[in-house]
Amino acid sequence: MTISFTASGQTQVVTVGELYYSGIFTASSSNTGVATVLPASGSSSFTVTAVAAGTASITFTDVNNFSTMVSVTVTTSTGTIDGGRRRTQAP
Repeated sequence: MTISFTASGQTQVVTVGELYYSGIFTASSSNTGVATVLPASGSSSFTVTAVAAGTASITFTDVNNFSTMVSVTVTTSTGTIDGGRRRTQAP
Protein backbone atom coordinates (compact mmCIF):
# COMPACT_ATOMS: atom_id res chain seq x y z
CA MET A 1 0.00 0.00 0.00
CA THR A 2 1.19 3.50 -0.79
CA ILE A 3 -0.07 6.82 0.52
CA SER A 4 0.63 9.95 -1.50
CA PHE A 5 0.35 13.49 -0.18
CA THR A 6 0.69 16.74 -2.12
CA ALA A 7 1.17 19.14 0.78
CA SER A 8 2.45 19.26 4.33
CA GLY A 9 -0.25 18.87 6.96
CA GLN A 10 -2.44 16.50 4.98
CA THR A 11 -3.60 13.38 6.84
CA GLN A 12 -4.79 9.89 6.03
CA VAL A 13 -6.34 7.37 8.41
CA VAL A 14 -4.95 3.84 8.11
CA THR A 15 -6.82 0.88 9.56
CA VAL A 16 -4.71 -2.14 10.45
CA GLY A 17 -6.12 -5.60 10.96
CA GLU A 18 -4.96 -9.16 11.18
CA LEU A 19 -6.99 -12.36 10.89
CA TYR A 20 -7.53 -13.98 14.32
CA TYR A 21 -5.76 -11.11 16.12
CA SER A 22 -7.48 -8.45 18.19
CA GLY A 23 -4.56 -7.05 20.18
CA ILE A 24 -2.52 -3.91 20.09
CA PHE A 25 -0.39 -2.71 17.18
CA THR A 26 2.56 -0.34 17.37
CA ALA A 27 3.32 2.12 14.58
CA SER A 28 6.52 3.93 13.66
CA SER A 29 7.82 6.10 10.85
CA SER A 30 11.21 5.56 9.22
CA ASN A 31 11.49 9.32 8.60
CA THR A 32 9.52 11.60 10.94
CA GLY A 33 10.80 14.60 8.99
CA VAL A 34 8.57 13.43 6.11
CA ALA A 35 5.61 11.66 7.78
CA THR A 36 4.45 10.96 11.31
CA VAL A 37 1.98 8.40 12.62
CA LEU A 38 -0.23 8.62 15.71
CA PRO A 39 -0.92 7.00 18.04
CA ALA A 40 2.34 5.11 18.50
CA SER A 41 0.32 2.20 19.88
CA GLY A 42 -3.35 1.37 19.41
CA SER A 43 -5.94 -1.16 18.43
CA SER A 44 -6.39 -0.56 14.69
CA SER A 45 -6.80 3.07 13.58
CA PHE A 46 -3.78 5.31 12.97
CA THR A 47 -3.39 8.76 11.42
CA VAL A 48 -0.48 9.41 9.07
CA THR A 49 0.44 13.10 8.67
CA ALA A 50 2.59 14.62 5.93
CA VAL A 51 5.40 16.81 7.32
CA ALA A 52 7.63 17.69 4.34
CA ALA A 53 8.57 16.48 0.86
CA GLY A 54 10.25 13.08 0.68
CA THR A 55 9.57 9.41 1.32
CA ALA A 56 9.02 7.37 4.46
CA SER A 57 7.82 3.93 5.51
CA ILE A 58 5.27 3.42 8.25
CA THR A 59 5.62 0.05 9.97
CA PHE A 60 2.78 -1.53 11.94
CA THR A 61 3.74 -4.40 14.27
CA ASP A 62 1.67 -6.72 16.48
CA VAL A 63 2.78 -8.16 19.84
CA ASN A 64 3.99 -11.33 18.09
CA ASN A 65 6.42 -9.19 16.05
CA PHE A 66 4.54 -9.66 12.76
CA SER A 67 4.58 -6.46 10.76
CA THR A 68 3.41 -4.76 7.61
CA MET A 69 4.62 -1.59 5.97
CA VAL A 70 2.99 1.34 4.17
CA SER A 71 5.04 3.54 1.86
CA VAL A 72 4.47 7.29 2.09
CA THR A 73 5.40 9.85 -0.55
CA VAL A 74 5.04 13.57 0.06
CA THR A 75 5.45 15.98 -2.84
CA THR A 76 5.10 19.69 -2.40
CA SER A 77 5.01 22.40 -5.03
CA THR A 78 6.66 25.74 -4.79
CA GLY A 79 6.13 28.68 -7.04
CA THR A 80 6.21 32.41 -7.27
CA ILE A 81 3.48 34.95 -7.39
CA ASP A 82 4.03 37.86 -9.73
CA GLY A 83 3.37 40.98 -7.75
CA GLY A 84 3.53 43.23 -10.82
CA ARG A 85 1.88 46.61 -10.77
CA ARG A 86 -1.49 47.13 -12.27
CA ARG A 87 -1.76 49.99 -14.74
CA THR A 88 -4.78 52.21 -14.77
CA GLN A 89 -5.69 54.82 -17.27
CA ALA A 90 -7.14 58.18 -16.38
CA PRO A 91 -10.57 58.87 -17.91
